[in-house]
Amino acid sequence: MVSMSDGAGSPCSMNCVCMGLLAAWALHDAEELVTMSPASARTLRRLPRAVPMTEGLRERGVSQEHVTLSIGIMAVIVTAVSRRGIRSGGASPLFRGAVLAFGVHGLLHMAGAAALRGYATGVATSPTIVLPYWIWARRGLSDIDRSAVLAALSVVPLLSVVHGAALAVLGERSVRGWRQAGA
Repeated sequence: MVSMSDGAGSPCSMNCVCMGLLAAWALHDAEELVTMSPASARTLRRLPRAVPMTEGLRERGVSQEHVTLSIGIMAVIVTAVSRRGIRSGGASPLFRGAVLAFGVHGLLHMAGAAALRGYATGVATSPTIVLPYWIWARRGLSDIDRSAVLAALSVVPLLSVVHGAALAVLGERSVRGWRQAGA
């Protein structure tokens, strides 16, 4: 088992790194849970028309119900990935890819805020939780290899599947303010 320092000088096993992914993700997604629905209308309106979505989503954003369901689905996935990391001592390409994707995810939140010239969902916890965790975790993990990169890249379609599943379950309730949509 790999031993690391927790930053205060005490040893921390790879289990800390693996559970740390789940903890950092939960704290980060708590911010997203609170802010994504209200911020989504502003963000989605600014996307190019070539990005496919319903006009309701583009104009009003995603509902809190959609955000909550999507984050719940991701909670199951991140928990499973963290568990895989524990079982493999951090060697699992899936776990290492998830850590890579999480760090890139944090960078993308910060880039999104810069592009919006303002707040973007997740930007508060990206520099304070996501990136510090990522830097710390990377010190104890093996080098990024092809399998970890491929696992990280799988997050792109995974997010589409998660949001698509929420849309399939909720239908028009995925759109913020859906009750008023017909009025």
